Amino acid sequence: PPRSTPSKSSAASDVYKRQAENPLGHDHHRSITISHENVNGIPFETESIEAWRAAGIENPQIGRIINQQILRLEDGPIFGRMIAKLKWQAPTGEIFLDEIRDVTMYSLESNERIIDFDIKLKAVADEVKFGKTAYACLAVRVSKCLSVLYGGGCIKNSNGDTNEAEVNLKRAEWFDYSGPVTKEKPIP
Repeated sequence: PPRSTPSKSSAASDVYKRQAENPLGHDHHRSITISHENVNGIPFETESIEAWRAAGIENPQIGRIINQQILRLEDGPIFGRMIAKLKWQAPTGEIFLDEIRDVTMYSLESNERIIDFDIKLKAVADEVKFGKTAYACLAVRVSKCLSVLYGGGCIKNSNGDTNEAEVNLKRAEWFDYSGPVTKEKPIP
């Protein structure tokens, strides 16, 4: 799926990155992505048909999110913005969804960043069903130093829940994933 990469912190370290080796079907673990694991029974969160074929799955049924057009680009000292038109295409070629993705990145005085995603999806197919999944449509692959498991990271949401066990599958107004930014070795 289309993704935002790379992102640097004020310490010039990658805050999110692609791991050198990801498990089969996890090639989407490389930055910030908008996708879904189950649209009309088709996964849209991965993009590497070759990886599936290498594992012996000859005809994987994988959807693609395709960039059709960059509608607007803005760059400045306070924020950068991109608006793009995309389509969600099934392996058969059928278009399930049209999407307008508006991404704005704000630069704060404290060398912090705020990224705002505004996503508009319009059904093109007669029926579009988002199936139940344990994964969110917004995915962020963070660097080891920000990881709750491998570093000093912490996840919080507007409900007061903390870390993955408490925030997973719960609705919230916002969430914050933060931690110390340091140089580190790749996750084993």
